[in-house]
Amino acid sequence: MLKAEALIGSQLQSHPADPAWLEAKAQADLLEGKYDAAVESLRRGLEIEPNTPILLIDLATAYFQRALQEDRKEDLGSAYETLSQALKLRPDDPVALFNRAIVAEHQFLYQQARDDWEHYLRVDPGSAWSEEARTRADAVREKLKQHESKSAPLLSPEQIASSAGHASVASGIDDRIDEYLNQAIRSWLPAAFPGASATENASASQALFFFWRN
Repeated sequence: MLKAEALIGSQLQSHPADPAWLEAKAQADLLEGKYDAAVESLRRGLEIEPNTPILLIDLATAYFQRALQEDRKEDLGSAYETLSQALKLRPDDPVALFNRAIVAEHQFLYQQARDDWEHYLRVDPGSAWSEEARTRADAVREKLKQHESKSAPLLSPEQIASSAGHASVASGIDDRIDEYLNQAIRSWLPAAFPGASATENASASQALFFFWRN
């Protein structure tokens, strides 16, 4: 490693504006955890050769590693945007797609992550990395499914009363118990007392019975 660093250093002295050696220095800095130095070298490389996908991908890697190691959340956004620039230049680049999907997951951008994993698997379905991509894509789809189920409207008292014997109903209520408790206090309890219509009164009472029993 020391010999490699010496070679890189000597080459940069004689070729300070060579993006290839700036990239080599950045990669060596990343291995040693010198994230600021890596970012600086890659930015210099991009000033010399703008719109170079490999430099953009490496810069995004430097941002991402710095975000994780130094808890710099803003670097996650920089990594995502930098990879997006690389993908505008090479839309099917498998490394950029793979890396942006991971960055998106860390930003809780699960729809974008799913899209990138699916795109990656279309481009590179049989490589050593494809199995990890499939595993991650499945996990992201499950998270999206859970989010969608939680964003659906709560069941009405009539729906709960008519489906009281279904295990799926009980499971759905358990998954959103805090929301149902709030709804029961705000709406169902008042409706269960005289003053509401007979239909509303009966449905609310049945829903409350099912709710508290479970």
